[in-house]
Amino acid sequence: MRVLVTGGHGFIGAHVLRKLIADGHDVGCLDVSEPSPVVAPVADDVTFVEGDVTDPVDVYDAVASLDPDRIVHLAGLLGHASQSSPRAAVEVNVGGTFNVLEAADTLGVDRVVAASSAAVYGEVGDDIDRLDETVPRRPTTMYGLTKLVVEHVGPIYREQRGVQFAALEPVHGLGPGRRRGNLQDDCIVKAAVAGERIPVPARSRPFEIVYVEDEARAFVDATLADDLPSDRYLVGSGERTSLESFVEVVRDHVPDAAFEFEAVESGDQLSGLPPSETTRIRDDLGWTPEYTISEAIGTYVSWLRENPDAWSFDRDAVPWATE
Repeated sequence: MRVLVTGGHGFIGAHVLRKLIADGHDVGCLDVSEPSPVVAPVADDVTFVEGDVTDPVDVYDAVASLDPDRIVHLAGLLGHASQSSPRAAVEVNVGGTFNVLEAADTLGVDRVVAASSAAVYGEVGDDIDRLDETVPRRPTTMYGLTKLVVEHVGPIYREQRGVQFAALEPVHGLGPGRRRGNLQDDCIVKAAVAGERIPVPARSRPFEIVYVEDEARAFVDATLADDLPSDRYLVGSGERTSLESFVEVVRDHVPDAAFEFEAVESGDQLSGLPPSETTRIRDDLGWTPEYTISEAIGTYVSWLRENPDAWSFDRDAVPWATE
């Protein structure tokens, strides 16, 4: 199968590229950013087209030249950038998705699988102890709002234009290749491996992590499935942690890691949503998470140690760092 991945140099996109290539598919990538180090081992197997999803001509030309059977649409503006630049968030996340769907419809692409986010759920009431697709979607951020629009636009193309569509709603991801977005837990792991001492907030809301390999596999499964019974799927591990517990698991894998719990503000950057219930994607697509939090951290630590030239620790990226 021939698959085009928009945003293939991004966090999830790089892993999607690798999985599709490993499975023997013909893969193209539309992106404007620098290639992720995760892509480097398979870069020669990817047909790269430089282009911006906000430009309908770029998108049309990429789809026309690559002639994909299906598209994985992962290009987007992430949380903090969306909040600081709402106009750009709409142009990239909503306008970009519209451009992809229009090109798919015009050029006969039969399926688009798009990245949404668990951010569409916003703040969930205390009476809800498990998060699934039946929970009302009430986003409280610009990022979540734009993703909610995506979840409404796609099914219109599915019903009225015949373009198969599904939006995947991943919770927070951890793993190699994250360069933008929420770097809170990523900073902790990198600091441990780099031997850097950083403060860690003494209190934080519980948050859920899913390993990026599991996220990527969900997108690949949705792309390659014979049928898409639903137009949206929540993707998560169902396992929550706190920063304090997260640090202790990091120490299990990096015993000499140096952290100090301090009374600094975490900013609650990581979601306080209840644990996910992923029955729908399991029943429809056969997807289940493979990595526990400990396995995710351990695998990521191993990758960082094996690829020292592919990353660096940036103290300025620690969102709560103090002098």
